[in-house]
This record gives sequence, structure tokens and C-alpha cells, in this order.
Amino acid sequence: MKNSLILKLLFCYSLLAFAVVLPLTSCSKARQEAEPQTVVKQPAPQEQTEPEPKPVSRTAPISFDYSEGELDVGHLFEYETRKVTVKMKNESDKDIVVASISPTCNCTAVLTFLTNETLAAGATMDIVFNVLAHKIPLGEFHRNVLIDFDGFDSTKIFYRGEVLPAAIVRPSPKIDLGLLTSSTQPWEKEVEIAGAVNLPEELIIPEHLQYKYFNLDLTRNEKNSYILKLTPQAPLPYGRNFKETVRIAPARPLGIKPLEITITAHVGEKVTFSPQDMNFPPLLLQKKGSLTEGAAFGLVAGYKYEPPESYYSSRREQLNAFRRRQKTSSITLEDVMTNVDWNVLMEQLEFQAPEHVTVEKIRHPAGIELKVTVTPEAFALSKNLKVVPHCGEDTFRPILLTSYENAPRKRQRLEAPPLPMGILPPGADDNH
Repeated sequence: MKNSLILKLLFCYSLLAFAVVLPLTSCSKARQEAEPQTVVKQPAPQEQTEPEPKPVSRTAPISFDYSEGELDVGHLFEYETRKVTVKMKNESDKDIVVASISPTCNCTAVLTFLTNETLAAGATMDIVFNVLAHKIPLGEFHRNVLIDFDGFDSTKIFYRGEVLPAAIVRPSPKIDLGLLTSSTQPWEKEVEIAGAVNLPEELIIPEHLQYKYFNLDLTRNEKNSYILKLTPQAPLPYGRNFKETVRIAPARPLGIKPLEITITAHVGEKVTFSPQDMNFPPLLLQKKGSLTEGAAFGLVAGYKYEPPESYYSSRREQLNAFRRRQKTSSITLEDVMTNVDWNVLMEQLEFQAPEHVTVEKIRHPAGIELKVTVTPEAFALSKNLKVVPHCGEDTFRPILLTSYENAPRKRQRLEAPPLPMGILPPGADDNH
């Protein structure tokens, strides 16, 4: 009886324990299914990359018969043509194909014409070309010849040399005459024209030389040496910036470049009369039959000196003048008074005037005055006329003549264009 009771109690406890444990297990399983599971990714194994193969050399297996990096072709006179031969050898045990040989400038003329020429293993080939000195500037030079191959990279023959002048002007090819107070002031200059040392041919210059402004008297001094004497032949144009280049072409050696001798001078001052505009009212002109107005250049009582200024016919001319930093108003009255031979200018000065217009010039100690007289017939065809001062072919700024009751407004001088910061206008003192 007692044992039976114990068994019943054990059975009841077992059922009670099963009832408690089963719900807990189900909840735990449901919670695990509801929550997302974190997946830990394993690092992928690194792939082993094979090293890239080294590029195969495509340099042509050839050599040249000069040891340095450049072939020295030596000194050439400016008229010479130098023939050069270079030996090229195939250093490999296989044949190679030379596709072409070509120059890289017009100063080289290749004489070895090849197209897909086979150069056998161990064989040698001559490459011949001419160096044309007259196509190269004076001084040291570096040039090359291009060689193309089939299956290999191109290569070059590098060569160097120096082009020498065949003749020189001593002491200098530049002659500065300085200040000449008139266009016909006498002067004389001498220079020597000499052939270069070791010149293979004799220097020969024609004896009869001519030039517009100068007499050129050439005398032979000794072999390869001449004395050239320059004297004035025609009046030089007035102005501060006279510059002419005389070119002398030797007859021998053939191909020599012309010699250049540059002559510069400050010839008086550019003639500019002021005022440069005159108006003759038509009613007054008809009433009186003629009218006279005056103008002056230099120091003349009753006239205000106006410094000459460059006249620009277009905006482009004006901008170009400023880019050249042209000084437009730096000439003082003192310059004009002292830099001009007034007696010579008075004698040389002439005028191109329309019909029924007369011009009288009056000499002053340091200036010239003009009296311009017109009659009504002068303006029959046009209300705008001009008188052009000139000394031979050297013409100056014209004097404008008009005939209006109310004088037309004077032409406004073009103002200087704005300059970038830090740049001084023409005529300004760079030290300020």
C-alpha cells in the first residue's frame, strides 16, 4: 500500500515536470527563428597572380662606326656641302630588314636610297648623306638621320658640327652716324670686308655697287680683303630713327650669303608745322578776294610750339605703336632748335599745294614760318584741301585747309589705350 502511494506520487511529479519544460523549449526555439542570424563571412583566399612577363626588347641589333653619341662632321663654311659616310653593322646572327632611311630636316640630303633592304647577319652597310650648310644658321648645330626597320624600333644617326661665316665685316657690320643736323650733311665711314681664315676659295666681290642713299666705293686691300667706303649719295629722310641695311652679294665663293651692313642715324627732326588745320570762311573769303593764315615749325614769335605726335590712321596702328612703346611726344623745343640746320632746311623745303593756293616760307633764327594764301577759286571743287611739305621724296605731315563759316571741330587725337597695370605709357620715364 505504501509502495503504491509512492509510485503514484512519482508519476504525478513526472507529469508536472514535463508540462513545465515543454513550453520553455518551444519559446526558445521560436525566439531563435524570429531573430536574424548573423552570418560571419570568411575571408576569401587570395589568388596568387603571376608576375607580368618583361617586354621583349625591340632595339635593332646594329652598331655604327663612330664611338661617341654623336658623329662630329667638323666645321663647314656657310656655302659648303659636306658628304658624310657612316657604316652600319648587323651585330646579330640573323638577317634584318632596313625599311627606309630618311632625313629629319631640309639641311640633310640622304644619298643612300633603300626600301626593304636586307642586311645579312654580321654584314656592314654604308649610309651616305650630304650636310647642306646654307640651310643651317651660323654656329653650332645638332641634326640626325632616321632609320626604320621591320620588326624593330627606329634608330637615328646623330651628328653635330659648326657653320662658319665665309666673310666678315670689321670692325662691325653696324654703323651709327649719330646726329646729323641736315639730310645732306657730309659724312664718311669705312669698313673692311675680309674672307674667313682657311677659306678654301678666294673671296671675290663685284666692284660696282649701288645703293639708294649711299655711294659704295670698294677697293681691294689684299687677297680676301676689301675696304668699303660709304658716303652720302641722296638726302636722308628727317627723323630720329633712320635705319637702312645694305646687302652685298659676293660673286665667289658660289652660294655665300649676302653680307649685311646696317646704317643708323638721327637726322634732324621730323618737320611738323602747327597749327595743322586752317579754316577760311567762304563769305569773308569772297568779300576780301583772298585770305592768309600762318603756321610755324621751331621757335617763331606768335606761334605756340606743339611737339610732333604720331598720327594713327586706325586703332590697330595705335595699338601697335603702344606695343612697341613708341615715344610720341618726347621732342622738346630745345631739341628742334639745336638738332636742325635751319639754313639747309629752308633751302630744301618745298610744298605740294592745290591750284589758287600759294605758300611763302620765312626764315627765322631757329624756325621757319609759313604764310598760306588762298582765293575763292581754290575751294570750287572741294571744301577740304591740303598743303604737303616735303624735302625731295621725304614728305611730312600735311596742313589741312577747309572753307566753312563755322570752323569744323579739330580732329581729336586718339587717346592712348589703357595699359595693363605695371606698364608705363610711351614717353614716360622708366625710373619714376
